[in-house]
Order: sequence, then structure tokens, then C-alpha cells
Amino acid sequence: MNKCFSTLFFVLFLTASLLVCLLGFEVIVVPPPGLLFARVLLHLSATVLELCFFCWYGSELMQKSEDVYQAAYGCQWQDLSNGTKQLICMIIMKAQSPVALRAGFFGDLCLPTFSSLMTNAYSYMALLRKLYEEDDA
Repeated sequence: MNKCFSTLFFVLFLTASLLVCLLGFEVIVVPPPGLLFARVLLHLSATVLELCFFCWYGSELMQKSEDVYQAAYGCQWQDLSNGTKQLICMIIMKAQSPVALRAGFFGDLCLPTFSSLMTNAYSYMALLRKLYEEDDA
């Protein structure tokens, strides 16, 4: 699944992070009372929610895959037949590495990735604001 969607998620995260940066900058520059301001703010909110949605469910997927490991180890496997013990052992070995969706160079889709993405977008937005203020002066 990562082979199919990693590039797609990378492009999505790259464009969304650029949108967050530029729309945040536009929110700062556009005067608050007006339809344009509300439209830009709504677009910014939708973009942040889109990124949050993917990262939230990516974290949920990772957590659920770790729960498979815990559930397999926690079952009463000691009382089962040898063939079933081997199957449970294979499940435990397979489930030790958590399942994660990747977004190319951004890494795994999870909440820490979302946090770092928002931090970077804010940093670039602050840089744009500083350059804009120096250009006005």
C-alpha cells in the first residue's frame, strides 16, 4: 500500500503545507473585515483539518497495529496445540513492527508529523511576514 500511496501522500502534504504557509501569510496581510478574509480563513482551516485528518487516522492505524501484537501475546496461547502456538508466534513476530502509512520524505502519517509540519509552516509564514514588513518599510 505504501508503494502505491507514498508519492500521492507526499504531493498532498507538500502542497498542503505550502497552502498553510501562504494562506496563513494572507490572513496576516488581508484586513480582517471582509469576505476575502473569511474565505481565506475558511480555506486555511479546511487545509489544516485535511492534514490533521490524515495524520490522526495514520496514528490510529499505528496504534491498532500495536494492539494486535499485545492481543496475540496476551491470549492463552500456552494451553493451545503446537501448530496454533507457531501461528501465534508468527503473528507476534509480524506485528512487532507497526503498520504505518508513509508520505514520502515527510515520514509516517502520524500526529508528530502533523505537529512538525505545522511548526515548519508557521516558521516559513513568519519569514514571509518579516520580508513583507521589511519591503513595506
